[in-house]
Amino acid sequence: MCSYNTLKSSADGYVVQCRRCNHIQVGFGTIVVSFTITQFQDFIMVVEEHFLHYRHTAAPDHKLITIPTTAKSVAMVFTLNELAKLRMLLADGQQQLAYNQLLQLCEN
Repeated sequence: MCSYNTLKSSADGYVVQCRRCNHIQVGFGTIVVSFTITQFQDFIMVVEEHFLHYRHTAAPDHKLITIPTTAKSVAMVFTLNELAKLRMLLADGQQQLAYNQLLQLCEN
């Protein structure tokens, strides 16, 4: 069973890392997704690409932005405002993950 270290937590969601398996779990809105570290980095890039593509949308509160998942019949759908919050949550989580990894290297 996983035991988590919180990388980032906010009113909108969280990013945590399992102390045993190192998987990253992202909770945002009604979505919870688990990633390997590589998948987490890839997801951050996908969110960033979608944000940059849709950042000038005229309807920032409409659910127009679809991000596919590995399950062909499941996708995540966001408003631009939600995607902006997710983007910041992920960036903060990524920064804390990098800090923790650097700290771990220094301790070894």
